[in-house]
Formats: sequence, C-alpha cells, structure tokens
Amino acid sequence: MTTASLMVENGNFLAATDFATDVETGVTRSRYGRRVVSLGEDFLVGFHEALVDECGDAASEVLDTCGRTFGELWARSIADDLEQFYGTAPGEFPAALFLACIRQALRAHGWGDTEITFDHAGQGVLCVEHARAPFAELLPESNRPADSLVGGMLAGLLSHFAGQDLLAIQTECPLRGDARSYYVLALRERIRKLELPESGTLGTADALEALSRIEAQA
Repeated sequence: MTTASLMVENGNFLAATDFATDVETGVTRSRYGRRVVSLGEDFLVGFHEALVDECGDAASEVLDTCGRTFGELWARSIADDLEQFYGTAPGEFPAALFLACIRQALRAHGWGDTEITFDHAGQGVLCVEHARAPFAELLPESNRPADSLVGGMLAGLLSHFAGQDLLAIQTECPLRGDARSYYVLALRERIRKLELPESGTLGTADALEALSRIEAQA
C-alpha cells in the first residue's frame, strides 16, 4: 500500500488534538494511553541554566546524553504506537510514511518542525532541518549551538529505527544568527573523529566535507 493511501485511509498518526487531560486527576494522556507532561518555557530555561551552573562546559554533553536516552525510549513507544495505528511494523513502512509520522510526533509534542533528508545518505550521513527548536527560541544569543538535547534525542530516535549507533552534531543554530537549527548525523566513530573549533561545532558544509574525508580514509 502506498504512503498516500495509508495516510488517507488512517489519517494522522498523531496530532496536537490527540491528547486528553483528566482535570480531576491532573493527568494528560495521548490517544495511545501514554502519559505526557507539559513543560513550559520557564522550566526549560531554568533547567538549562541550572545544568550550565552545575556542569559548566560539560552541560552540552550532559544534555546530549539525556536527549539520546529519551530518544531511544521514545522510539520504542513510537514504534508500538505506529504498529497499533497502522497494523504493521514501522520497519515495513514506505520511507515517506515513516518520515511523515516522525514529523507528526515531534510536532504534536511541541518539539518544533523537522525535516529529515537523505541527500547525503550515500556518504552515510543523515541531515535534519529543524524549525522552532525550543532552546533556540528561549535562550539568549550565543556563539555556541544550544540544542544538544534535541540533537541527542534525534540521534537516539533515529539510531533505534536505523539499527545503527548514530551521533548528531548541530551545525546551525538561530542563537548564532542562522535561519534554523540543522543537524548532521553519522556513525558514532565518524562523529567522534571530527575536530571541533572552540565554538564547539562546525558549519554544515565543513561538517559534511570533514565526514566525507573521514569516510574516504576508513
């Protein structure tokens, strides 16, 4: 069955209207019965500031690890919910349907709008364009990327579905004046070989070129 026919027949896998709150118990659940908690911008900013105060330069790595653990756990839940909704395992989905469902899930949970592209898949690289990233909209301007939590989450999420150990590097961030957030994902050992400047990241073109050289040397 095609992506279009599946989506027409079944509708959206998850939308913002698919959450219900029981005002008596104060519990919100998704259409699949999973509990969710709304975290406002005051919490997000306070959480980030506390981590920076406690961890200093290591805060970015801590956030990445937290995001990755969350992404891996969330991927399992998404996989179960997708199979429940469509009646087939996501590993059997057309790629376009799978990507559309991941995009819907991220939107519905307030993570912004993502587009996963395979333009550099021949180099073993995935790219994710991300609009309305949470920390990028809430934190003050900085010369360092701010969404390592999201980068880790994307890496954990996509590692689960790809069956590969992926890491992400954020190459663009609105806090540095970029139009959007952008992440480049590749195998862990390749990302670890990148030589990063003091700013903690590379631009998108530089990251792709460096990963291509690392792949050629392997």
